[in-house]
Amino acid sequence: MTKMVKRPVSLLLAILMIVGMLTIMPLSASAETVVGGTEYYVVGDFNKWEISDDYKMTKNDAAETEEYMFENLALTTTSMLKVVSITAGVQNPEKTWYPDGQNNAYGENGEITADGTYTVYFRPNADGTEDWFESVLYIAAESVEPTG
Repeated sequence: MTKMVKRPVSLLLAILMIVGMLTIMPLSASAETVVGGTEYYVVGDFNKWEISDDYKMTKNDAAETEEYMFENLALTTTSMLKVVSITAGVQNPEKTWYPDGQNNAYGENGEITADGTYTVYFRPNADGTEDWFESVLYIAAESVEPTG
């Protein structure tokens, strides 16, 4: 008789444990929360060198290599910029600057020759060709203001 009672009780306990675990575990992670993924941002004197969602880059799926872009960036001939990467979902993440180091921001040495609107292209693997700044940045004019 005790054998017959033990089986249903054991089965009932197992079912309760499974149901309890299902209520604790989320069924799926939100698509917005990609913990551990890398995000890239354009930073410069125009945003006080601070990371802002307003300047978050998007993946350029048309590129043949890993490439990100930011469109419609208003720049002047005195603007300077870099790209910063952080790990998504991490509080106080460590920043990686592209290009690395100091005194090498794009625009610092007159690279921007006209005020206007630009698209910033970025390759984190530094596989840009010779016309790319430090092999990581390419800045393309969308519209520029006439000079003179």
